[in-house]
Amino acid sequence: MKKDHIIEVPSAGGTYTLKCKNYESFWIEYVNGINKYVDNGEELTEDWYTICLEKNVVTVIIASNESPDDRTLDIGIRGGNATDGFTFEQSKGKVFDSHKKEER
Repeated sequence: MKKDHIIEVPSAGGTYTLKCKNYESFWIEYVNGINKYVDNGEELTEDWYTICLEKNVVTVIIASNESPDDRTLDIGIRGGNATDGFTFEQSKGKVFDSHKKEER
């Protein structure tokens, strides 16, 4: 994955809209390394994210992260014979950022 394809997501979450210039439509091939086919007009919803695909626009909605762990969402796309992908890296919940480990 190219470094410029990494999108940093704050722990509060957010909505991200990505548009393909070269193809009128494309589809999702995989999510987090698992084959998950999402076609034009469809949506995929999991525990902490939703991916909506409409023609040449994909909208990714990422919920707030209240866990002690960072989260990663990898999305692979295909349009014709071209493939690409994006990685969303979400930081852990703010509550956990403020706690420091005690050293003994």
